[in-house]
Amino acid sequence: MLPVDCPHPDAAETRRVCVHLLEALAPDGDVEFYQRFTGTGREFELRCAACHAGGGGADVPLRRLCERCCARVQEAGGVFGVLGVEGRPGVRERSPSRVRFVHERVALPTPVPDLATTLQPIGGSPACAFVALTRAGGFVRLDADRGVVEPLCHLSPDARVDLDKPVDLHVSPEGDLAAVANSHGQFGAVVHLTTGRLTMRLARDTYHIAHSRFPLAFFRRGDRTLLVHATAWNRLDISDADNGRRLTAREFVVRPPLRLPDHYLDYFHAGLAVSPDRRWIADNGWVWHPVGVVTSWSLADWIGGNVWESEDGPSKHALCHRSYFWDGPLCWVGDRTLAVWGYGTDDDWLLPAVRLFDVASGEETGWFPGPEKGEMLAAADAGTLLSFSGEQGTSVWDVATGDRLLHALDFRPHAYHPGAKRFVTLFPDGVLQRSTLSAMP
Repeated sequence: MLPVDCPHPDAAETRRVCVHLLEALAPDGDVEFYQRFTGTGREFELRCAACHAGGGGADVPLRRLCERCCARVQEAGGVFGVLGVEGRPGVRERSPSRVRFVHERVALPTPVPDLATTLQPIGGSPACAFVALTRAGGFVRLDADRGVVEPLCHLSPDARVDLDKPVDLHVSPEGDLAAVANSHGQFGAVVHLTTGRLTMRLARDTYHIAHSRFPLAFFRRGDRTLLVHATAWNRLDISDADNGRRLTAREFVVRPPLRLPDHYLDYFHAGLAVSPDRRWIADNGWVWHPVGVVTSWSLADWIGGNVWESEDGPSKHALCHRSYFWDGPLCWVGDRTLAVWGYGTDDDWLLPAVRLFDVASGEETGWFPGPEKGEMLAAADAGTLLSFSGEQGTSVWDVATGDRLLHALDFRPHAYHPGAKRFVTLFPDGVLQRSTLSAMP
């Protein structure tokens, strides 16, 4: 039996663990536990099933351990060692806050039509401009700097996109191309927004597509606009978005019966996100039973020579696992740091929080409590995270400390432009609001 007292009394941060879990660390022990948050910051306790069933009174035999020794208990339990999570961590509010939102309203000379998609930023430009698709099938460009709505081309029926069902829209960094597909459908297309020409037709197979967003992500490489897109439930490819030429051609080698081909990937691809420096990509997909698994790998290595990088390349990492939860909010907060919503390993126990991962190493570098389920995440810069939704308003978070710098409950924007660093809100009376985060003197 291991000693019940931690040998590191000078630790800066400690946790309380029931004595039975320490005993279970012995060889052949069965480490399963409940994680109970106290409501004070990130402080929590680990309790075995018996201590948890006892109601958590003062007679529970708890021992205080340093964070490193507590991590040993959690690691011994693994992904499925957590029996449940109770309580909630406490959000740290920074007071006084030195940031605020500055709003400016302008009347639009032309009303925004009824939209089938959310506003998508033209991310490669510092101008605050967006593209959206209307329910009538027309693309429009919203220039929030000038307060102008401009019609673009019309979506061809050859795109095979059903506008009566949910639609996802992605806009190229230069704003000249758009990829559109039914969110959980089989088909889509890439459209040249000036001419309306279909430069690519997109298709994936139908295996469980109702449970995964159509994977799409633009990025620039040299003077070319490239698109990462699904070509099967367990396969992604990179194509030249201007002409559809496949850049990651590969074929599985057929093996004897009951043996899967080399590089075979038992993973359902879903929502994608490319890092700001265009060197990394994150995938928000899942595996059976089902378990959501956020993965990442090097775009540079994938297009640089290893066509199997997205399947099992050296740079690929499984960052976190969550039973019955995938395609949740995530965003990049730096060139190699990915912020993923949700603390925990099961959809029933996910707590409102953000976890941070270094995609180069695959290691989790920290986490902090805060954003609620359903809030969108965006990076104001490498050190500041934004979360916003129609119910929770908008919050600003310090990534390094986890402090909430500002919570504007009555500020519910529709879109954020990462280049211009502006929020846009559309009002029914034809008024557009531009909002900027500003530091007070």
